[in-house]
Amino acid sequence: MEREEKLRLYIGKVANRNSTNFYDFTSSDTEKNHSSDNNSDDDFKVKEKKSKKVIASKKKLKPLITPELAVVLDRTKVSDRQATFIIGATVKSLGEDINSFACSRSTIKLHREKMRQEMANFIKESFTPNIKLTVHRDGKMMSDLTSREHVDRLPILVSGGEQEKLLSIKKLSSSTGEVHSQAVFDCLSEQEWNLSHNIVAMCFDTTSSNIVKYKGSCILLER
Repeated sequence: MEREEKLRLYIGKVANRNSTNFYDFTSSDTEKNHSSDNNSDDDFKVKEKKSKKVIASKKKLKPLITPELAVVLDRTKVSDRQATFIIGATVKSLGEDINSFACSRSTIKLHREKMRQEMANFIKESFTPNIKLTVHRDGKMMSDLTSREHVDRLPILVSGGEQEKLLSIKKLSSSTGEVHSQAVFDCLSEQEWNLSHNIVAMCFDTTSSNIVKYKGSCILLER
């Protein structure tokens, strides 16, 4: 009986010890996890504050492309990449900090495109003739601007009194009368130059795409 009693007490003691150890393990682990979470939250807050300070400390970059400079670059056929090197070297030679200016190739490209669009809109808005006009057109095969292929181009201009104006040099998918007439109509419409009410005559060469009886561009434009 005494042996059985000792065995029972030993089993109970071991069970209590195991349960106590298990409880201590989980509680200490929970405390560690909680402290690590607090530390990670503190680290995140510190990093967030630093990132905000860095963003706040960034200066607004100064633009470099002006309308006059954009015109010069286009007239001299300087590419966007070449313009980046030229402008960057010019800024350094003037003793300025290159990091204070927006001088990347993509930024220069966007500014040049914006200047071209603004200039085109200004030219269209400023051309408001109050006289009768003649529309001229003549399709030509020309080298493409972005490849080595030859494409069909249709220069369109108007004249009247002492005024002459080149409106567009459209790139056409084909040289048929329907394509030519649609290109001229779109160019003179309200969406582009808004000159359809000024046109009283047409000037063109006597190719089949212009003078064919039913599908010539002249016939289609008159309709």
